[in-house]
Order: sequence, then C-alpha cells, then structure tokens
Amino acid sequence: MQHRKQGHTQAFAAALVANLIDSGLFSATALVQLLQLAKRELDLLVAMAHLENYRVLVIDDISNGKKTEADTPILFELIAHDPT
Repeated sequence: MQHRKQGHTQAFAAALVANLIDSGLFSATALVQLLQLAKRELDLLVAMAHLENYRVLVIDDISNGKKTEADTPILFELIAHDPT
C-alpha cells in the first residue's frame, strides 16, 4: 500500500480534526460547484447555513484550476455571508 504525500492544507485540516475542532475540508472546485448548484436551485442560503456548522472551513486549491466568471462571485458571497 502506497501512502500519498500529504499537502500543507491536508496536514492543517488533519491537525484541526485531531484537536476535535469541527472543520470542513473542501477543494475550491467542489465547493464552487456545490454553491453554484444551490444558487441555481434557489437554495444558496440553505447551503451556506449547512456550512455554518463548521467552526473552520478549509478551502484547498483555491488558486488552481480554471475559473469562470461565476466562480469568484460565489466565493465572495460565501465570505460575505452573515450567519446571524
């Protein structure tokens, strides 16, 4: 069995989990796709409310991959979301 080398983000997230902090680890691409689908289905606030369950949200590979014009605004909506 080969062990895959762990990246910095994965190591950080593993440390959070090891310390029993509720954290979510998402690739930026997966998170953007999830939020865009929720927005199309008019459930964006529900999706963001689900993400509020995490004390820490780790977004991996945010600068990697191709981005469309819709990708950046949805991440800013997440950042600007006020859970109160």
